[in-house]
Amino acid sequence: MKETIMIFGFYGYENTGDELILQGMIECLRTRLPKAEITVLSANPEQTAARYKVRSVYAGRRFQGLSVVWKALAKTDLFILGGGGLLQDRERRILPFWFSRVWMASVLGVRIMFYGLGAGPVTTNLGKRQLQYFGNRADLITVRDEMSYQTLIEAGVRKTPIHITADPALSLREDGRANKDGRDQAVMVVCPRYWPGWERKRGALASALASWLDQTKGQVVFLPLQGEEDQKAGRQIQSRMNHMKGEVVVASPNPPRQVLMQLKKADMVISMRLHGLIGASLYRVPWVGIAYDPKVSEYAQRVDMGDQVTALDDIDRDKLDSLLLASWEKREELARKLEQKVPGLAQKADENADYACALLKR
Repeated sequence: MKETIMIFGFYGYENTGDELILQGMIECLRTRLPKAEITVLSANPEQTAARYKVRSVYAGRRFQGLSVVWKALAKTDLFILGGGGLLQDRERRILPFWFSRVWMASVLGVRIMFYGLGAGPVTTNLGKRQLQYFGNRADLITVRDEMSYQTLIEAGVRKTPIHITADPALSLREDGRANKDGRDQAVMVVCPRYWPGWERKRGALASALASWLDQTKGQVVFLPLQGEEDQKAGRQIQSRMNHMKGEVVVASPNPPRQVLMQLKKADMVISMRLHGLIGASLYRVPWVGIAYDPKVSEYAQRVDMGDQVTALDDIDRDKLDSLLLASWEKREELARKLEQKVPGLAQKADENADYACALLKR
């Protein structure tokens, strides 16, 4: 008899990080459950179905589309919420949206797993109560870092087993260190994003990149991981850099696999986006992280590269310039560190699927 699995997360919105998470989840689950029927709730079900060769149903918007989701859930053995940083309450509507589908699965008696999730920050009393209530209704929870574990425990999730694994995107199996094709010009890939306070800091990033260009005579490529939003952020930095055409390029938004290929070709990556760092890590490409959110620092600590991250609020021209140039000088050392750390973390990411299989057998 085929196992039926439904996956619900931030899918179909052209966010590269979440799409890489979904791809890692599907590949890992299919390795263990080759006959399983996987359905993904998505904002763009046609694209999701074609891209991942799965069934896909419109996820709905708030309370729209619930009847279709309900019918699909009624035929499901395992409901997966995740992965990604879903469990936070920066906006009041976020947690109710995710948990509305968890509630439906619970009413239907479907087994529920929170899969490789990021949790936090959850700062409101209402958010903490929702997290406690629905976290305790799940059958099993895996989280991608220690901060997420502590967030759930502090919210009062005590009935459900919680395991620290790793981000599901790390389950993607890529071919170690990249071949630079014998090219002479160094390439720095930058993955920016908009965030409150960003306007005051983009000049510092432009200055640091200009210093790197002056030293290396290389190329800077701004790589958007969230469509036009990130592309706009890249153009804002580019406009502050007085360099020749071709030295500073803003790439067009691309599907997840093409984004990975662009990260693979980089000599170094500087990223605000968590999955810019994770994608670079898959190819052992050294990186510098800008932590707009604690999840960026949490990941850096897990690969023993905490000193490669600076908080967005702490950035100034001199500090970022010094960090970037120092990182460039020790890039081979950083690549070796990733070679040592990433395989173990990839195994932890695979444990998400192992837990899912065990839950299906219960």
